[in-house]
Amino acid sequence: MKLNKLTESYSIVLLGIFNPLLFHPFWLKDKGIISQQDIRIDDDAKGFVVHQKLSSFPVGDWLNVVIKPERAEFRIKDAAKLVLLKDLVIAVLNALPDIPIFSFGINHGVISTLGNARDYYEFGKFLNPLDIWNETFKEPKLNFLSIIDDKSKLLTTKSLMIQPATYENVEFCVDINMNYHYQMPEDTHKSLLAAQKIAENFELCLNDYDFVVKNIMDKIA
Repeated sequence: MKLNKLTESYSIVLLGIFNPLLFHPFWLKDKGIISQQDIRIDDDAKGFVVHQKLSSFPVGDWLNVVIKPERAEFRIKDAAKLVLLKDLVIAVLNALPDIPIFSFGINHGVISTLGNARDYYEFGKFLNPLDIWNETFKEPKLNFLSIIDDKSKLLTTKSLMIQPATYENVEFCVDINMNYHYQMPEDTHKSLLAAQKIAENFELCLNDYDFVVKNIMDKIA
């Protein structure tokens, strides 16, 4: 049994108090965070919005930024840009040293196909025994799995979610998504601490994702 990767995404999500009007490409450029080449304000720049309740815009062809009053999300799909993602978010936090940050999450998700109906069913059956439902369900199948660990050595908590997924015309797809969450100490909501914690844990979290998925697949094999 093998997971064949189709697409993936990485994101850093900050929860705090934000002014969406502040966040736009020219502010990022003025702070030396992005270059002029990364600014896309033209007919091809889809989803460009700067408003008091929502700012949404692309940075180059590699990053999407969505800012709401209580939430800031920075998302990429290309693993080759991971260092750029981390460095950009850290630079934003350092540029706003007094902005309140209550928590943040480092996220990684992959949509893969198992290739055929048998492996797709056996994958779900391995994750959660389905035989216990045979007397009450005609054809039980796993639809959603969520695992949480609040004793994780990485940040505050880590959680795993596995569920069916759709991707173009490919069948038998699953989405394996993990979130590494850090709850800021009650007496320290400063963005500089969030920047430090992201710098210390970003690569560790992504390595842990690979370890978790490999461990699942090794046990199935």
